[in-house]
Amino acid sequence: MGFEPGDVKVEVSADKMQASITLLNERVRDQITEDSIRSALIDKQVIAGIDEERIKQLAANPVFNVPQVVAQGQRAVDGKNETVEYKFPVSTEKSIEETATGSLDFRSISNFVSMRANELLAVKQPPTLGTSGYTVLGDELKARDGRTINLRVGKGARLSDDGLSAISTTDGHACLIADRITVQNTVEVPAHVDYSVGNIKFIGNVKIRGNVMPDFTVEAEGDVEIAGNVEQATIKCGGDLNIRGIIFGQGQCEIDVVGNAMIGAIDQATVRVKGNLQVNNYVRHSNVAVGGLLEVQAKKGNIVGGDIHCYRGIESPYIGNNMATLTKLTVGSNPFVSQENEALEAKFSEIDKQLKQIRAAISAMHDRYPPGSRTSKTEEMITKLENTRSQLEPAAKALNDQIQQNKAQSSDFKEAKIKVSQIIYPGVIVSFRDRMQYKTQDEQQRLCFYEEAAEIRTGPF
Repeated sequence: MGFEPGDVKVEVSADKMQASITLLNERVRDQITEDSIRSALIDKQVIAGIDEERIKQLAANPVFNVPQVVAQGQRAVDGKNETVEYKFPVSTEKSIEETATGSLDFRSISNFVSMRANELLAVKQPPTLGTSGYTVLGDELKARDGRTINLRVGKGARLSDDGLSAISTTDGHACLIADRITVQNTVEVPAHVDYSVGNIKFIGNVKIRGNVMPDFTVEAEGDVEIAGNVEQATIKCGGDLNIRGIIFGQGQCEIDVVGNAMIGAIDQATVRVKGNLQVNNYVRHSNVAVGGLLEVQAKKGNIVGGDIHCYRGIESPYIGNNMATLTKLTVGSNPFVSQENEALEAKFSEIDKQLKQIRAAISAMHDRYPPGSRTSKTEEMITKLENTRSQLEPAAKALNDQIQQNKAQSSDFKEAKIKVSQIIYPGVIVSFRDRMQYKTQDEQQRLCFYEEAAEIRTGPF
């Protein structure tokens, strides 16, 4: 037996997501059952999301004149869109900009993010499916599945075969340029390196359109190109160096180059180049070490003062001056191997001294305390000494092996020459392989110094 219209009231919310029933007539208490409540809901087309537990409770303990929620719809849940997990910080500041040459504008970078080739740059997180919903009237609420996105890469990056990740193809700075994952191996400073820029340390190449001002450092694992001068600064270059201007060192400038170098002029600086060094104008009062050949190219170029040590030779139109300024030139021996070996030999000597002391101590302990007469404390002391010896002996061997290897590689270059296309003045000390020396006493023109039969000889340029 069902309810009469005045016995119950069924209400559906405006969004059709909830239905409630209100019992109005206590005289029909005996007619209130689970089935009669369901029938009242069906009469109002409420067929989904019905709370069976609440209907059971209401049938057992009717509540009158108070609406009771007995059905609840389920809202649709859209799927999550595909996302990208970047393996480098993505700047939220001003966008990264490229220069006209395709390099990165240094001023638009707040922090360098150095990545090596073949490193993972980004990974796509897959989208999720949507979950459909329904109203209490049984209408389906459709959900949207998460959308996919295209992973976009620019210079210095590639997509994996499945397109789900981005991988670097070069060493450099990882960033987003026009929403493309990019690894740039060259950064560019369009002006001077000064307080507006700060020190530079970069995994790739650096281009500087202005000067490097005093007390600043530029360090790059790749090539360095400087359009202006370098003033009392530090340059560390893992590739080739090109300074179009002049190095004004004033005794407070250090330049280290792993590859070759081209420099406009050098004045009162320390320059170390493991490859060849070309200087356009002059080298004055500087300490220069070159693992290859030093060439001064200008017609009136000269080398005056300082200590120049080059493995393969020196070529310059003028060397020294008419004031007989002391100028020391050394060729035929590798300045870098000898410097490295000096440091290695000092370290080896220190370890070898420790080893001798430890071996003597162990020998003395064994003589004084033969087996069977040692206390636990004595045994502990001997064990500690032997452990220290076992650690130092391999270290000493490794150092000695490196020293011997360096010596084998540092074979003297007996073909080294010092060529003077114009004039060499008095006061120049010429040294071959640190074994033979010759000091010029007179002005001489267009000649070549070379080694023959363990003597320094001269011949025409």
